[in-house]
Amino acid sequence: MGLDLKTRQYFWFGAFLGLTALVSVAAYLLLCPQWLYFRQGEDYFFAKEFDRAIPVYQKAVAAGLKRPEALIHLGEAYLATQQFKKALPVYEQIVRTDPKNPGAVDQLAALYDQFGREDEALDLLQRHQHLMDDQPALRLRLADLYLRQQDLATAEQLYRQALQQTPESLAVRLKLAELLGWTKQYDEAVQLAREVLAAEPDNQAARLILARVLSWQGRREEAVQEYRKLLGETP
Repeated sequence: MGLDLKTRQYFWFGAFLGLTALVSVAAYLLLCPQWLYFRQGEDYFFAKEFDRAIPVYQKAVAAGLKRPEALIHLGEAYLATQQFKKALPVYEQIVRTDPKNPGAVDQLAALYDQFGREDEALDLLQRHQHLMDDQPALRLRLADLYLRQQDLATAEQLYRQALQQTPESLAVRLKLAELLGWTKQYDEAVQLAREVLAAEPDNQAARLILARVLSWQGRREEAVQEYRKLLGETP
């Protein structure tokens, strides 16, 4: 028995809608492939399939996608797969297009430093000091670089500023304690090291710094006691 007119009309209308949808999808893929690549890359990225995400993000960027997340996630995928040399130009591009991105600035400085480009890391952080009031990690990285270049006065100033920003940070307190010991500001160095040990009695780095500073200060008996604690001996 044949279909009645109304059923045939519904059939052809449904077929028309299906065909229209297919044509629309095909046109979208032809005209906006970068968005398809981006969405596919995001699926791989959030599933932690970074090796599969990388080539898809690359296609999205090559196709002209301007969405910041594409570059950021491409860089993070390179880092996750330890492809650091490939990550470096990606982070350079992120910083060029978004110079107020503190995370990208910090990561680019770390990559420069990793590949022995210390001067470039230092220059980068100096140019972005305006971000440091809200990002103590950037100030701390800059302080570390100055310390390695033996600019102890600048490093001390930056460590103090970082400690003011994050007074709860034992790591910053300890870095400053060690620096103060080197510059013969022994009393403050001892105080800071003891503050760290009060919060973390098993912090061996803090105890070692305390022992060294006490020794440099000529307080040898106290230094020996701290060295014995470090070795697990009863004073």
